Amino acid sequence: MLPCNVVLRGEGFRTSISIADPHELMDAPAFAELSAEAAHRLKTALASLDDIVTG
Repeated sequence: MLPCNVVLRGEGFRTSISIADPHELMDAPAFAELSAEAAHRLKTALASLDDIVTG
């Protein structure tokens, strides 16, 4: 389990999504590769949600 915080917040008829930066959560040099991969995957997931909304 990675320490990647994702927060969903209802704002009227919309939902706001906030994702913590894995580089900030795992800033030790030993985790550089892991945090980069986690950041890439989270950005990809967020982008896919944007594609669904904006179609």
